[in-house]
Amino acid sequence: MKRTLAVIITMVTLIFVCVSAVYATGYDTEMLTASGFSIGDVNMDHKLSITDATSIQKYLAELVELNEEQLVLADTDISGMVNIKDATCIQKQLAGIIGGEKPTVPNTQPTTQPITDSDEPIELPFVPAL
Repeated sequence: MKRTLAVIITMVTLIFVCVSAVYATGYDTEMLTASGFSIGDVNMDHKLSITDATSIQKYLAELVELNEEQLVLADTDISGMVNIKDATCIQKQLAGIIGGEKPTVPNTQPTTQPITDSDEPIELPFVPAL
């Protein structure tokens, strides 16, 4: 129960921080999306995907460069700078932790079968101790 409450409080706090950052920095979100791209669409392919989070991570590792518009799109928490929190925000949105419902795992039956039907022990190869 305590863990569930802590998770809920953490999620509400994260959403509050992301939303309040928009007002604190004074970004005009209409201007940011006027080009047809949504916040977080770093690779500008008109969809939010793990590739966008990876682009931010590569930028932070100085493996790639982002143009000015990509930097604005990468600042998902509207903090005024691109950091790992922006990539995490995209990952959480894709996982349904923020901005949507968390995806459910379908109820499936196990597909593995027993190795053997006999009660005889299985001989394992000898591995010497180090």
